[in-house]
Amino acid sequence: MSFAGDKLYNDYLRRNMGKFTTKVKVREIMPHLPCLTQSDKEEIEAKREQAGNYNAMQLLVDCLKRRENWSEEFISALRA
Repeated sequence: MSFAGDKLYNDYLRRNMGKFTTKVKVREIMPHLPCLTQSDKEEIEAKREQAGNYNAMQLLVDCLKRRENWSEEFISALRA
């Protein structure tokens, strides 16, 4: 993970996951994340249906962290 990705994840996302998941819905942000594979999207949607948005958002972030330049794409998706 890049330095920017580390800072975004450790300094913001982990500390504010509760607030973040109440404002950002997995279904709304996924279409704006082209780095996710179809398999990732299906797994995230299944998690959302079974366990809710919070757990699905955790899985989405875990999937994103495996991708190169994920932080830039994630910020762009949030803006969209």
